[in-house]
Amino acid sequence: MGNLVLKGHISYATKRKYKWVAEFGKNTCEKCAALHGQEFDEDEVPYWPHPNCRCKVEEISVVDEIESEINEYKEELQQLKLQANELLGDTRVLRKQIEKLIKEAHSKEANSLEGRLTRLEYEVYKLIDKIESFTCDTIDKFVIQKIDQQIDIIKKEVSNIYKNLESIVIKYAPKPVFDKAVQVYGKYQNQPDGAAFYEIAASKFSSSAAKEYINKNGRIYEKVSDLNNRNLELFIREKLLKQIGTSETRGVLYNEHSSVSQAITRENSFRILISHKKEELLNNRRIEDTRLSFEQDNLRNAYHYADIINIKLDSKDNLYALVVDTYDFNKFEDNPLVKKGGEYQDKGKLEPYYNIAILKIPKEQWINY
Repeated sequence: MGNLVLKGHISYATKRKYKWVAEFGKNTCEKCAALHGQEFDEDEVPYWPHPNCRCKVEEISVVDEIESEINEYKEELQQLKLQANELLGDTRVLRKQIEKLIKEAHSKEANSLEGRLTRLEYEVYKLIDKIESFTCDTIDKFVIQKIDQQIDIIKKEVSNIYKNLESIVIKYAPKPVFDKAVQVYGKYQNQPDGAAFYEIAASKFSSSAAKEYINKNGRIYEKVSDLNNRNLELFIREKLLKQIGTSETRGVLYNEHSSVSQAITRENSFRILISHKKEELLNNRRIEDTRLSFEQDNLRNAYHYADIINIKLDSKDNLYALVVDTYDFNKFEDNPLVKKGGEYQDKGKLEPYYNIAILKIPKEQWINY
C-alpha cells in the first residue's frame, strides 16, 4: 500500500490519495468504523475523531489508476479519429455527387455547396492532426469533450449539406444522379429501407443493390396470384387498382426478420396502435385491419401510409400482422421528392410494385408497448 502517513505529515508537492484504515477491536468506535476504507484526496483527509485513535491513513498508489485513465483517453481519441475519418469518407462521396451535379446540371447552387464542403474537409483534417498531436501529458476528459463537440458540429454541417444537395438534385439532376443521391442520402440519414425501396423501383428490380436487399430480407413475387392466398390476392389487387390503375405488378414479401419488419415493430405509431388495442387483442385474439401513418423518416419514406391487416395472436400469444402497401409516386403531391418520382414513374423510369412485410412479435415484447 505504501508508506503510513498522518495528517500534518503529508507532502503537498504531489497530489496523492489516501485510504483510512481503522483498527478493529472491542473498543473501535462507530466513527472510526464508518471511515474505514474511505479514500480521500490529500487535502481532504480527516483528523482523528478522538484522542488516542489507533486508525491509520495509507497512501494509495495511483500510478495504475492514472495509466488506466490515460489508456481510456487514448481509446476515446482513437474512436474520435475513426469518426473523423468516416466523416472524410462521407465528404468524398458528397464531393463526387456535387461534381457530377455541376458537370451535368450546371448548377451554381452546387458550386456553392462545393465551397462549403471544401471548408468542412479542411476542418476535419485539422481535427485529425490535433488528435494525433496529443500526448499523455496533454489529454484529459475536457480535451475529449471538446473534440467530441467539434465532431458533432461537423456532422451537423455534413447533414445540412446533404439536405441542400437533396433539394438541388430534385430541382436539376438527371435521373442517374437523382438515383445515386437518394442512396447516399438514405445511407447518411439512416434511412436504409426507404432508400432500398426506391432502388428497387428505380432499377426495376435489376440493380445489384436491389437484388441484395431483397435476397437478404425476403423474396420477389412475379405475379399477385403467386401469393397463393385468395383473400390477400384480392386485397392486393384492389389496392393496386386504386393506387396505380392496374391489378397486376411484381411484389416483394419481406420476412419477419427483415430490416423493414423489425423497424416497424420499433416504430412509435405502431407501438401506440398495439398499446391501445391490448385488451381487445387479449380478449378477442385479433383486431380489425387499420391504416397507419409512419412517423419515423426511414419508414415514412418507405411507406408513409400502409395497411396493417390480419392482426392476430397465435396460441402462444405471439402477435402476427401484415403490413401492405404499394410503392408508387403521386406527382400531384406537394413534396418535391415525391413529385419528381411521379414524373419519372409517368415516363416509365420507375416500376411501381407492392410490398408485404410480415410481423411476428413475441408477447413479452408487444405486451410492453
